[in-house]
Amino acid sequence: MKTPILETERLILRPFCLDDAKNVFDCWESDPDVAKYMFWTSHNG
Repeated sequence: MKTPILETERLILRPFCLDDAKNVFDCWESDPDVAKYMFWTSHNG
């Protein structure tokens, strides 16, 4: 099943791609307050 892309005027929800890796790390993985809710632990914590 292909994941649909959902778009509104202010938001686009789409599957991750390899080009997203740096942003994911910078915005989520490196922030312990965000990573504590994920199934991984922060690399900074």
